[in-house]
Amino acid sequence: MKMGKGIVFIVALVAICLGGKWVEAQVHHVVGADRGWDQTSDPVSWSASRVFRVGDQIWLTYSVAQGLVAELKSREEYEACNVSNPINVYTEGLHTIPLESEGMRYFVSSEPENCKNGLKLHVEVLPKLMNVSQSLPLLP
Repeated sequence: MKMGKGIVFIVALVAICLGGKWVEAQVHHVVGADRGWDQTSDPVSWSASRVFRVGDQIWLTYSVAQGLVAELKSREEYEACNVSNPINVYTEGLHTIPLESEGMRYFVSSEPENCKNGLKLHVEVLPKLMNVSQSLPLLP
């Protein structure tokens, strides 16, 4: 009986310490790290080792003089660098984009030449991680 109470205490303590969530609950992804949204930062390679989840945010920092950032709706537009019908155009030079739903997101430079030279990013947004309290079985 004491062993059961000890396990319940440890599980409760871990849940409290984690704030009821897994450790990687929300991540702020600064695209291109220190270089920001720039051809030299190679956004495609930068994103390859990252996991994007619902609830995370993408932070874009860029020079407006080099062009704006356009969000596109399809892979075809993304691959062709077709910015004629964007979902959004980010114009401030610093923008936070919340990842609110699962699925693919496509971002490109509004300057087609920069896009064709690699200034673009696609991310697959995965489901949010479950809370610890939702994933642990109830102990008697």
